[in-house]
Amino acid sequence: MRIAAIDQGTTSTRVIGVGDDGQPHVIHAITHRQFFPQAGRVEHDPEELIRNIRLCIDAAGKLDAIGIANQGESCLAWDAKTKTALSPVIVWQDDRTRENIEKLREDGAASTVRDRTGLLRLKFQMQHQRPFGHRMLRWTDKTSTSVARTVA
Repeated sequence: MRIAAIDQGTTSTRVIGVGDDGQPHVIHAITHRQFFPQAGRVEHDPEELIRNIRLCIDAAGKLDAIGIANQGESCLAWDAKTKTALSPVIVWQDDRTRENIEKLREDGAASTVRDRTGLLRLKFQMQHQRPFGHRMLRWTDKTSTSVARTVA
């Protein structure tokens, strides 16, 4: 059985295979660009990430099983009908929603959000002003005409 994992990370995409000896090994890796459109903003091109994932899968050859790990807090809006990206990927390092995070902290919402959602990283995110995925989606909805048009 041929098993592999895709690790789509902050700076690269790689496919890791499991050899006959049960040990993992990198089959293929591709770096991708990061964009910094303004101070504190970090973005990726979603089409570049998809292209790199496909190249990694192709390099792995025939597989019986595959898993994927990605940037858990990065955010992207897709059109469900056309399957096209409506925004760039807003990377987990981005701080465009800093004011929202600061307001949550000032309002004492950390324990409420943690209790309702189970987000254990809330304290870290609030201390470091990192955006929550839902905050990034809300920001995208309010600032992107293509997202707003699709949602409407």
